[in-house]
Amino acid sequence: MPYPEPNRQAAPGKQPRPGRSPSPRTAKHLRRQPLLPWLALFAAIVMIITGPAGRAWAKTRAMDAAKQPSVVQEIKQLVAEDVKSLDKAHDQLSQGIAYTAAWFDSFFDDRRHRAETNATRLRLKFITLFEKGSRPTLDVQPDLKLVLPHFNRKFSLVLSGNPDNNTDADASPTQVLREEFAETNQRNVAAALQYHVFMTKRQSLILIGGLRFRPSGSVALFTGPRYRVYFPFESWALRFTQRAYGFSDAGWELISTVDVERVISPTLFFRSTTEGTLFSNDKGYYYDQSFQLFQSISDRRMIVYEWNSYLVTNKPGQLRETNFRLRYRQRLWRDWIVVEVAPQIAFPEDNDFKLTPGIIFRLELSFGTAFTSLKETGK
Repeated sequence: MPYPEPNRQAAPGKQPRPGRSPSPRTAKHLRRQPLLPWLALFAAIVMIITGPAGRAWAKTRAMDAAKQPSVVQEIKQLVAEDVKSLDKAHDQLSQGIAYTAAWFDSFFDDRRHRAETNATRLRLKFITLFEKGSRPTLDVQPDLKLVLPHFNRKFSLVLSGNPDNNTDADASPTQVLREEFAETNQRNVAAALQYHVFMTKRQSLILIGGLRFRPSGSVALFTGPRYRVYFPFESWALRFTQRAYGFSDAGWELISTVDVERVISPTLFFRSTTEGTLFSNDKGYYYDQSFQLFQSISDRRMIVYEWNSYLVTNKPGQLRETNFRLRYRQRLWRDWIVVEVAPQIAFPEDNDFKLTPGIIFRLELSFGTAFTSLKETGK
């Protein structure tokens, strides 16, 4: 339909021509006029979005989006759950290794168990050694440990054969060399005070100091720390122990021990032990290597198969002795009565490395806490 010309009347007697188009000025004005409402609407929308109401609306939308997990968030959550499950399985396996090691050590009254068990006890050991070419020997060894209750079980008094409480009649040649170097024998008596700085499954620190009484009547002061750290892996575990002692009459000694452990089955446990000792007044380095396979027959009977080698760096040939030993241990009648029979074959240097059979008999009587709870061992 033709657009009439606005505000313009036709001359009298004349009619506008049909199909007449508006002037260029009028058409341009009409094309601009519809843009004004759209511009106003756009400005209003911008003001709403950038204003307080718009910001509040955007914040609400962001919060709603955060509440709804995205695909990436779901994947991260699944991965975290898998990692958590893997860590839990790893912890359970690691605790299984530590539990097994602590159980065997407590049953055999191992020095690892004795050092870190902070409980009052008295243990008497009667040990007899029969060896080819030598006279039978009988040794009685007392081991007393008193925990002082008024110091939050941090302090304990120890009366034993040596500062580290690990000298037995079947001591390794390295331990015998230590005694020979110090010009004493296994009947040294040490009275010491132990302070348990901290004790966890992962690590422990014990400070010890006291007196060591020599058979000659002399008395020596000693002090030093014992530190242990435990590294559990997927199926293996590593235990590192560092001991350092200073003696007023024989200088200092450093003893480093590395244990590698693995649970083979519910009744079999393997341990490899490497130990080295350095003396302040000796150029040699004494080190041992032993392999042990523990077998549990029942709750009252166990066996350990051992292969031990003892070496020193400042002697020709280095090897001092190697031996193979089977230790059978059983509780009799009561848990505080234990017997042990340990046949062995040895190849000692002092016998030109000839085969030397022998057997060890041991009877132990425990009073107080014979078998401390594994939770108190700190393993």
